[in-house]
Amino acid sequence: MYRNPSPPPAGTEFIPIGDFIGDTVYSKHWVLNLLMNLLQYAQSRAAVADLPQLLPAGSGPEEMEMDAEWEQELCKLWDASVDEDVSMFLYEASAADVAMQTIAVTQLPRLREICVGVLGNMVCCQSVCHQLCQHQDFLSSVCGVLGCGDTPTLAEAIRLFRTCVCRESCQPRWLVMFRENEVQNCLFFILESSTNDDLLAGVAHLLDDAFCADEE
Repeated sequence: MYRNPSPPPAGTEFIPIGDFIGDTVYSKHWVLNLLMNLLQYAQSRAAVADLPQLLPAGSGPEEMEMDAEWEQELCKLWDASVDEDVSMFLYEASAADVAMQTIAVTQLPRLREICVGVLGNMVCCQSVCHQLCQHQDFLSSVCGVLGCGDTPTLAEAIRLFRTCVCRESCQPRWLVMFRENEVQNCLFFILESSTNDDLLAGVAHLLDDAFCADEE
């Protein structure tokens, strides 16, 4: 799902001119501070037992929810990342690395969805997409998400995958990943088991894009 930029966080009316990201009203300090907090969050919370900010909504890890205020701040970042200037700044600030670290350790579907969504917005910027796709760990991280069972996260991963496959400069590396049995098995499993129309349509379009692009 594509998201339009939200207004900047409250209290940014007096941001120093030099702190703006490009031509946007987003603060560099706000973004960097949020990334730092997210990194600390990921590093110190590899297990559910170490997550004091979580409120259990059920008995299993998949039923746990994020603190509402923390989720709101991350969603603001998600919204902001659709802007090309913000995407470039996020890339330069190693936001992709922070997001991938978080994806690797979190047991929170909502947090994983937000991180994949931010990455999906970042690759909409052609130069950022080209740079990220040079790194095997980025490709592997995205493909690894295809094995999760959370529909919103899968939808964001499929959107990211499609964006990269449709970029000529990035296409070859993604087609190599697409040819791997593990990736194809995940996609076919989604087609066989999911009842979400949007997710099924996304996977179908991805398969079509990939098969059309792959001449082998």
